[in-house]
Amino acid sequence: MGRRLTICILSLAFALAFAVSAFAAPPAGTVSSTDVQIELASPVPAPVLARIKSAAETVASRALAGKTIGEAEAVEASLAQAMEMIFNETLSGFSVEALDIEIAEKTVVRMKLLPFQPAIKRVKFEIRRPAGLAPYWNDFFENRLDSARGEILSLISGVPVSSSRWTTEIATSIVSGWLEEKNRFPGFAFTPTVTIGEQTLIALDIRTLSDTISFVFVKPRSTTMPSLLLDRLKFDLAAHSEFIVGLPIVFAERYEREIVDYFFSYLATNSQTDKFGLRYDIKPTFGKNTVIRTLAESEKYSAFARAKVSVDREQRNPDIEGHFGFFAGPKTELFLESNFLPGPLDIQMSAGAGRRFGNFYAAGGWNFVDDLGRAWLDWFITEDIIISYEKNVSDIIDERNEGSVKFKAHDYFSFDVVTDFNTKVWLRIVANL
Repeated sequence: MGRRLTICILSLAFALAFAVSAFAAPPAGTVSSTDVQIELASPVPAPVLARIKSAAETVASRALAGKTIGEAEAVEASLAQAMEMIFNETLSGFSVEALDIEIAEKTVVRMKLLPFQPAIKRVKFEIRRPAGLAPYWNDFFENRLDSARGEILSLISGVPVSSSRWTTEIATSIVSGWLEEKNRFPGFAFTPTVTIGEQTLIALDIRTLSDTISFVFVKPRSTTMPSLLLDRLKFDLAAHSEFIVGLPIVFAERYEREIVDYFFSYLATNSQTDKFGLRYDIKPTFGKNTVIRTLAESEKYSAFARAKVSVDREQRNPDIEGHFGFFAGPKTELFLESNFLPGPLDIQMSAGAGRRFGNFYAAGGWNFVDDLGRAWLDWFITEDIIISYEKNVSDIIDERNEGSVKFKAHDYFSFDVVTDFNTKVWLRIVANL
């Protein structure tokens, strides 16, 4: 306690003695400036060194500025002792090994400092995610930050643990600056709390800064699987999609690949995937109401059932159509197709083979009830818009060929604009089962 009082008295005496001279330009033969040069026995972060240098220059300037060179030389020894005492007290974690003052109009103070051990050698992160965000993202943030631990450690390593009283603020500022500069997690703000030790703990409080995902809608589509089977897939995916609720939209857009991979990893374990040989294409559209478009195609089977009702149409209305096929090769299908027509009563059976060419599907077959060769062509513009052509769909000469544009409005319902390429254009309502 007495030592600190002595230091305070010395500092106050220096400040009062030279306060008046600070308002006027120093005459020749007086100390006009002080420069502090610091040598460290081991490296420390640049902001820590800057703080030490600033404190040293402040003390030296107050003690020497405006003092004549003779006066400064007369008190040099006592001044060096006082400065050493001040720095040993105020800059905890460092000891003054040597201090030399070169008195001149531009005085130079040379200090050699020894940082105490232990110092910061490792970094650990602790994530405090906001309420409403799935626990999955704790691991995500920690893994991403752990991969960057070397960067953070290089910025704060060497700081003595015993200096935490005044270096914690500096270390916190360094971490904050690094997080802002890297912008690794857009849409989030990170507030770090640093606890200095050999293994320094960096606790990060997270809050969202921008619009977040409020609801997720799963939209499954398939050209090979019936809608009834897709329903189970839809509900399974919807349950697992909750993990992105609460994410900032800009963050989800940045890490779309991560989110899609999460869905793929789940689908790989889904029982339907192996049973039906399903492959997937997942296309998210992020917004407050996010849509996850999932195209599920079987590499084993092709099956569907449709009930068609045409508006202002007498022939072939209604039409109940069934299709079942299996893939003999990666894109080649062998199938049977039937049409049941209640009014007037008619049943048609066709067998054929088809092949996929990117967004196109072409097939040929034989209607062995009406003894007609048939052809099918489909162009999948999007998962919801399909242009189709069917040859010899009917044994009525004027109605044998049909072209249509299909608009899928729902998992179970679609609307077709149909023409027979002669005089008729009509609307067909289709229930997809």
